[in-house]
Amino acid sequence: MKNIGAILVVLGAISYATVGVILALAKQNGFSIQQIIVPMYFFAFLTLFILFVFSEKNNLLSKFESLSFLLAGFLTVSTTYCFYQALTYVGVPLATLFLMQSSWMTPLLSHFLRKNIPCKNSLITMLVVTIGIFISCYTPDLSFSFYGLIWGVGAAFSYSLMLTFSANVAKNKNIFEKSAMTSLGALLVSVVLFSDHATINIMSPNAFWALIYACFSTVLPLIFLTIGTQKTPSHWVGLLIVSEIPAAYILSYLFLSEKIYFNQIFGCIFIMFAIIYPKKKPLL
Repeated sequence: MKNIGAILVVLGAISYATVGVILALAKQNGFSIQQIIVPMYFFAFLTLFILFVFSEKNNLLSKFESLSFLLAGFLTVSTTYCFYQALTYVGVPLATLFLMQSSWMTPLLSHFLRKNIPCKNSLITMLVVTIGIFISCYTPDLSFSFYGLIWGVGAAFSYSLMLTFSANVAKNKNIFEKSAMTSLGALLVSVVLFSDHATINIMSPNAFWALIYACFSTVLPLIFLTIGTQKTPSHWVGLLIVSEIPAAYILSYLFLSEKIYFNQIFGCIFIMFAIIYPKKKPLL
């Protein structure tokens, strides 16, 4: 099927966009992030480990690399927790917009690690994306959540650190093994941080939300993007991932009945244009 890779990348982006809606629905049903985060990482680790068992066993991680991905689990927990806190203050669309700031934070971190100065186009993109965020932050009553902004930026920064780490450590190693080790690390970190809620009971009500969250935040995006990125030109992958932003707006409107204001839509378009335009090339 022509362009199946592009379709899979979009499906991966939509899976990520669904995460905020799942967390919001779980909260509406009386479950906090502390109650679902431990079983969520347990389900994620179990599924990814099974996928690893049935995958090709080439390019396995060394002991040092395995330990590194275990420790990287802290960044995964940090991203999830900060994102949850952000959406409680500003809702799913804005929380997703804040998280997407990783689109410029990650290249900036890469420039910092390589000790070189970002190019002019990168700096312009960062500026335009930041302007788009501030446009989207305001509602007609001029309300603004400083805490939502801080938590959202925290989620984006944690996610950027995770992406930078993944891009520079064991790049050609088994993707399922790396993801399983990261999920195991996140599970161990979440058990320590949320020990009062660290229960895993597949028959409990919160297990449903944990399982759904694990599928859409980890398992499905990993499968879709792993296969999709192999079949799609690299310059188009970054553009298609941006579909996460409008997907978050549409899903929050359909499932959460959240109000979407004109300035938020305009800010969304503004940000998407800033990310897409510098990379625009034909899909061949």
